[in-house]
Amino acid sequence: MKRKPIFRTAIMAIVVSLCCMLPKANAQNMDKGLHLLELDQFHKAAVIFKEFTKQTPAPVDAWFYLGECYLRLDRADSAMICFNTGRQTDDKNPSYLAGLGMVSFLKNNPADAKLNFVNASKLSLKKYPNGIVSILKGYAYCKFPVDEFITGIYKKGQEAKVQNAQVHLAWGEINTNVGNTSEAASAYQRALAADEKNISAHYRLGQMYNSARNYSAAIAEIESALQMDANYYPAIREKADALFKMNKFDAAAKLYEQYISLTEESVYSLTKYAEVLFFDKKYDKANEIITKILKLDPNNAVMLRLMGYTSYETGKDKEGIEAMTRYFQIRKDSTAKIITKDYENFAKMLERAGQDSLAVYYYQKTMVADESKKSYIENIGNLLGKQKKFLESAEALEQAQQLRSGISGVLQSKIGTNYYFASTLLPASDSLKRKELLVKADSAFSRVTQTSPNSWSAFLWRARIANIADPKGDLGLAKPFYEKTLQITELKPDERKKEIIEAAQYLGYQQIILREKAVKEKDKVKTAEYSAAAVEYFKKIVALDPSNNDAADAIKQLTAVPKKPAPAKK
Repeated sequence: MKRKPIFRTAIMAIVVSLCCMLPKANAQNMDKGLHLLELDQFHKAAVIFKEFTKQTPAPVDAWFYLGECYLRLDRADSAMICFNTGRQTDDKNPSYLAGLGMVSFLKNNPADAKLNFVNASKLSLKKYPNGIVSILKGYAYCKFPVDEFITGIYKKGQEAKVQNAQVHLAWGEINTNVGNTSEAASAYQRALAADEKNISAHYRLGQMYNSARNYSAAIAEIESALQMDANYYPAIREKADALFKMNKFDAAAKLYEQYISLTEESVYSLTKYAEVLFFDKKYDKANEIITKILKLDPNNAVMLRLMGYTSYETGKDKEGIEAMTRYFQIRKDSTAKIITKDYENFAKMLERAGQDSLAVYYYQKTMVADESKKSYIENIGNLLGKQKKFLESAEALEQAQQLRSGISGVLQSKIGTNYYFASTLLPASDSLKRKELLVKADSAFSRVTQTSPNSWSAFLWRARIANIADPKGDLGLAKPFYEKTLQITELKPDERKKEIIEAAQYLGYQQIILREKAVKEKDKVKTAEYSAAAVEYFKKIVALDPSNNDAADAIKQLTAVPKKPAPAKK
């Protein structure tokens, strides 16, 4: 009898062993894909399920799970291809019809979605354990209310000899969506009874309590999940959400950072992180994260708004203006989605950037959106003044003054200067309107001097206005105001040279006018008195400005010894 070669026997043993191990290995890999799907690692899970779909025949539900990955990534067409391909390979499996129901919902066709779920329920639910789960998942995904149909599906799941924790988890999610927290909690407890190590049940309970604003209970359940797996990403994220809602922004930010480091970066995960960083006033870091989000989703209006806000806080006005401009283009001025703060922050950035006209427009939008923001009329007034729209500026600042309980010297000063410059823009022929504006300007400066008796600028402006009414100085209307200006400014001669010179020059020539009258009246005493007074004023000018020839010449003329008249001829 011939002996079989040892090596041949060994090879056969290895082949048999590998054949026995293959289904187990496949199951392990499938479980890995499901675990990644549960952890929101949709791209990584899709890679695993895609490999399974290449097998002949493909494992049961492989096409369904691949389609679910695409659903979670909002790729409706890719998901539909997967579910239809699955139906072609196994048209008795209810999961694929349930998947198509979710696709219909994603494509805004809820009626078709529900019809697919009903048709799925008519297929072999006993042969395909995942059939009931997929229909329940579909209802949860669509956030449909609890009805007789879905209640019946859940009862079928409860009647199974071996309880599937996934059935109870999906039922809990359906009830959580409609606010039935009591039934949801019971469902999650039943999931734990079916599988005491079901980490997702603890997580779902925590998520439900979080939605119900019972944050302490939420954190307790989430901690139970994290004790089973410290890197269970959804629980880390949910705990961060709870801490965020409790205004514990710093702790929440650290957890979001941990969550993102463990998962693939997605718009959803980064958005949460950016929001908590913003509320934690970590504006630079928030700005960095938002930049990543906008690369993934350039038209994300919420993140464009937050980019505007963080840029405003960090003084990055160029970036902020670009973001808010795009934001308003997307929102199309929809008052339902735009809040007052949007207009407000945008207006402030535009003002800082020197875009005065646009800033005025958005300050006006701010005030229309919220009547309590009327005080921005002052910003509008200031910006109109910068644009040389002096009359509009003065009128806006008058409104700002009316909003205050007392007289504001600063505001009145701005009102006065704007009315003054508005008068200078009028043609000479419009003398009545000019006079009206100058009277308003003088009244404003008068109020300044009442509230601030040492405001040299207000007295100076009153002097200039009086000078317009009395250009030759014959009436001396500006005299008391220039005297007061000089009295105050002489205390700080190095700081107020120009103002001192202007006042002294006017007052000096006033004395010359009086001197000329005295000369005509042949009043030598008064003539000498006025001459001496004029010289003193001109000396003040020369002391501050030695190159002022007019003042120096005036001093020479006033101090020159008068020539004696020639003796009469005999």
